[in-house]
Amino acid sequence: MVSFERGRFVLRRQPRAGNRSLGDLSISNSQCLLFASFIAYFVFIVRGGGLEHEPSSSTSQYEQNDLWLPLQLSPDVGGKGGGLRVTDLNQRSNPSPLVGGASSAVDLSDETQEQLAPVSYATLGSSDSMQQLVPDEPTEQQNGNGDDLFALNQTYLEHLRLLPPLPKKVHMLFKDKNYYNFHQEVPFVKHSILSLIHFNPDWNVTVYDDHDIDSIIRKAGNSGLISKEEADILLGDKNGEAAHIVERSDIARLILMYTEGGFYLDVDRLISKPMADVLEKNTHLCLPTFNDVNFCQDLMCTSPGNRLFLSMIQEASRYRMTNGPDGKPLERRKGWAKGGDLFELGPPNYNRNILKIVYAGFTEKDYDRQRKGAFMTSARGALANSDGMILTKRETGCDDGLLVDKSIGNCYDREGLYRLYDMKPWAVEVDTLWKD
Repeated sequence: MVSFERGRFVLRRQPRAGNRSLGDLSISNSQCLLFASFIAYFVFIVRGGGLEHEPSSSTSQYEQNDLWLPLQLSPDVGGKGGGLRVTDLNQRSNPSPLVGGASSAVDLSDETQEQLAPVSYATLGSSDSMQQLVPDEPTEQQNGNGDDLFALNQTYLEHLRLLPPLPKKVHMLFKDKNYYNFHQEVPFVKHSILSLIHFNPDWNVTVYDDHDIDSIIRKAGNSGLISKEEADILLGDKNGEAAHIVERSDIARLILMYTEGGFYLDVDRLISKPMADVLEKNTHLCLPTFNDVNFCQDLMCTSPGNRLFLSMIQEASRYRMTNGPDGKPLERRKGWAKGGDLFELGPPNYNRNILKIVYAGFTEKDYDRQRKGAFMTSARGALANSDGMILTKRETGCDDGLLVDKSIGNCYDREGLYRLYDMKPWAVEVDTLWKD
């Protein structure tokens, strides 16, 4: 039952036999979806900033005096992408874990150097092609020169050691702040966000809509992180037609990871494990893999200022802004370079930069081999030598992913969840659209 009491909306749980808390369930259980739909009173029409859940000092947001997550709105009147916030009443905000002015190191105004969102399940290769290398190629553990392919880049590891702590922030992208009304399109989005808050009550969880994504891109263009010309192309300021939201969300998530740090998760990422159970005290980067195919782009974590993400931003910019025969950036078709792969600025860019920066032995030729589906078992194993700074996990749906506890049971993998609600994978529909 929803009521308005003392200036705040309160959702009271009605006692009923057989009730189960979210803690009893794992991801995407249909009963959780039913109770999550009770909070459909959130119809956020204020634009201009990510929708943010500020952390509580308690161990759980739920079942406190039989109340469900009392909330209030605090709109970002300036429209600068700072946040439409959902704030727990009677709880103070958690201060930033970046201490000693460390956050200034990644202030966009001083930085002039160097997703809905695509997901890692749009793979660079297929499991059927794993390890099928032609006989005359070097072994899996060697590059073209016979050197150790997976020796970690010690210069990069030293860079990680100098980064500030990984902040307690979670970033998610969704088309509209009215995501609680999208239960027919994406019925598990509510549960995805609720499960994040439930398992991580002391973390900031922010949901950015399409308008916020544009604000992030504009700020990056004004600061010099990307060029103003590139920002104009992405936002459509000059030609009147903005790049597709997939392309804009690709670059926005990288900007968030580089400037803010924390975790990024796709909204169809459903978790059943606290971040605290995963992170080590010196963790600065998460690189889980989708099976043995590629590094997941739908789950990322990093400390702010990580030059790996700066390189990803720069490489995407070079691809996007490469001049054609007429001396202008590549001809664009609905926001994409004509003839370019829909995912080129997503998983391929993400994986290529990981391989060339995190590992010391990779060359472009080796990356071409990786695109065929080789190497990932060894690539993941090598990260065990990072002294806990880089976390990894082989993710196979419900089979103990980085943030999934399969022992809880009642788990659907992504494909099963889509089938349950008679939904087509977004990648198939989008890819069909762009090929028309």
